Amino acid sequence: MGNRADDEGTDVEIYIKPPTDTVHADTPTGAPEKLLALLDSLGSNARPCGQPARSTSGTKPRTT
Repeated sequence: MGNRADDEGTDVEIYIKPPTDTVHADTPTGAPEKLLALLDSLGSNARPCGQPARSTSGTKPRTT
């Protein structure tokens, strides 16, 4: 099983994973830089799966 975008064959899968209110956006494996740059320009806080989120606002990410 890959990530949701791989599983669904889409460019990006955006979802909220309860119980948090964090928005996740999965891109397919090997997604083109153009797609990743677009998500970054929209304010995404991109990181590989399994790594803590980085903050783009100058504050530390929530750890709940």
